[in-house]
Amino acid sequence: MKKWILVLALLVGAVDAKELERPLIVGHIANQAGGEITLTMRSTAKCREQDAVFVYIRDPGGRVSLIGCWRLVGETIFVFWDDGDTYSYPLDALRMTPEWLRYMEQEAAREKEATT
Repeated sequence: MKKWILVLALLVGAVDAKELERPLIVGHIANQAGGEITLTMRSTAKCREQDAVFVYIRDPGGRVSLIGCWRLVGETIFVFWDDGDTYSYPLDALRMTPEWLRYMEQEAAREKEATT
């Protein structure tokens, strides 16, 4: 289910201009340092070059400590950090936000309306 929700959004370009002002948060992945990786649907010039969208890490103190870009390939989330490191995470590690799930339900309903 998670995979199809993400794939649908990424394939149809589900984020409109309003969402770019306050980026829609897709979900979070806990990291080994006790912080949290936050995947967004925010588009940046650098991320567009990598066919990806914006991601950041908050350390245990809540400060943003690293930024980068992420992309879903099959069942794997690839993160390309600005410090040059690349990490991969299984899709099952992602905790999707209620906001994201609501957004995707609304998009699916709009798509269904448009095709009927």
